[in-house]
Amino acid sequence: GLRALEGPAVDDLLLEALTSASAPGLRVDLIRLLDSRGVAKATPEILKQAAAPEKDVSIAALSAMGSLAGPNELPGLIALTRSCSDEGVRDAAETALAGVCSRSGDAASETVLNNLKQATTAAERNCWIRVLARVGYAKALPAIEAAASDPDPAVADNALVQLGRWPDAAPMETLL
Repeated sequence: GLRALEGPAVDDLLLEALTSASAPGLRVDLIRLLDSRGVAKATPEILKQAAAPEKDVSIAALSAMGSLAGPNELPGLIALTRSCSDEGVRDAAETALAGVCSRSGDAASETVLNNLKQATTAAERNCWIRVLARVGYAKALPAIEAAASDPDPAVADNALVQLGRWPDAAPMETLL
């Protein structure tokens, strides 16, 4: 019923309910409602919820961030993605980052590419490679192709898998 109600006053009440809710199931439902209603002004609170200790809440919030977040939320999403220890939460964070990069243009993708260039662990390099490949950011292609020859087999394998998902035939030579 709340989805059908119109007006910014309903959005404000839903956001207020989210900030005061303690039950994880209710928070998940409210996050999904705010997302389905396209309430972009809820992104600061939803980003806070993305850092929640409850996996379901975190994944729901990150899913919402994928469609609601913009360039202002990019640093927070990058920090969350970097700190994720759970694979499911990390995947949701990567998907949210890819969504922001796709909607926000080259500046957001360039920020992720810079994180790839500065990454010191295989897990981080793999994470940024997956995000950039999902976006199909052309300027990242040389770095991802270079990663296909990384001395760490996990990074090299991931880079090859991601190049196989590239949106066009640009990485064909590397894949061959």
